[in-house]
Amino acid sequence: MFRHIKNALRLYIMPKNFFTDVSLSQKRALSYSLPDLLVESGTQLIQFAYNTQTQKYESQTTVDLEDTSSPPTSWELLALSDSIIVGQNIESRPNQEKTDQSQSKVIKLSQSLEQLKVYGCGDVAAMATDGNYIFVCTDGKLVALNQDLETLDEVDLALQGLGWRKKKNAHDILIDKSIAYLLDNIVFPTYILRVDISNPSHLQILTTFNIIGVNHHLRGQWINPELKQWCILRYYGTQAGSGENIIILPLDLDSGSVDLSSSHIQRSYFQEGKILGYESISYASFGGSEKSGFYLIAVTSFPPILGLIHDEQERLYLAKIKTFNNRIKLQDKLYLGELKHCRYPKGKITPIGKLLFLVIQGHTNQRLFTRLLIIDVAQKPSIILNQNLEVQSLYGSTMSYLLLPQNN
Repeated sequence: MFRHIKNALRLYIMPKNFFTDVSLSQKRALSYSLPDLLVESGTQLIQFAYNTQTQKYESQTTVDLEDTSSPPTSWELLALSDSIIVGQNIESRPNQEKTDQSQSKVIKLSQSLEQLKVYGCGDVAAMATDGNYIFVCTDGKLVALNQDLETLDEVDLALQGLGWRKKKNAHDILIDKSIAYLLDNIVFPTYILRVDISNPSHLQILTTFNIIGVNHHLRGQWINPELKQWCILRYYGTQAGSGENIIILPLDLDSGSVDLSSSHIQRSYFQEGKILGYESISYASFGGSEKSGFYLIAVTSFPPILGLIHDEQERLYLAKIKTFNNRIKLQDKLYLGELKHCRYPKGKITPIGKLLFLVIQGHTNQRLFTRLLIIDVAQKPSIILNQNLEVQSLYGSTMSYLLLPQNN
């Protein structure tokens, strides 16, 4: 069942450096409704806005939310109709002195970034909203909050971990049609879950599914409701090498498990409908002497599914991820430039109208970097802006940003 995806289209544009700036002229900017950008930076939030003089995004406001004994290890940012919700995760260590005060927080901000309310918790592993309510994975539970950060209900995910992490969290939440799809990304054992959130005061777990593998992580997920597909991006590492797979599961998956620790997947998984499709998209031998395929840095959560790709020749591009007969194909690739000597870059893609916003972070031999790219996808996709963002980022931590549409 293993096969590498063949690139559907060749790259016709001559190689260029990913770090080449592209300015957005004032005249062209007038044809768009450009949102502000809220980006986490160390212990701060920085609001960027498009500047007509410099023809790029510039820092406008810097906010220190609250002094903490240690900086957040990860952030979550959500936008509601009249407020901004910030999740600050302060990770506790096994030998850290226990205190009664919750260090991690969910914070409600006004649109002018004034702090309105705080909800304290043990950690903030993931956060999402359906537009009306806020759902937080914390302390091994899924918690439903109203917009005043009051608890409506909570349900124990019952995910048993190893070592000092006795109760595991989910680390990503997607919401579609009153179902929350949860993904756990901490190595062994790893789970995905479906939770009914139609009544936030009565959360119900529908599915708990264990994906078994060797030294693997579930790095991401996306959903195609029309095709009834739930896609999981999985990374694995063995003594022979490492790679990435895409697992295609039914959207109404029942509780159960699959064992992917062997190179041969049990045929019964497909016959029983536990797995619809399985693709190997990359492989690197131990030491890196042999490489093939590509790494999927970021992907949109819902159709159109767009992926940020880094291939074995260290080229970066954007592509549509299409599914035909439960097989993955790449289409309409837009070349973004060469990104050399960059291990494990991370990114996020956010569509808004006819624009795509990409924020990409990574570490090369020369620099730590955070780049903002804006792509016009109305007709033939084209890069209309590529610039550096002056933010502080701890390499290896999660990266979060939020688009703040202009108020008309």
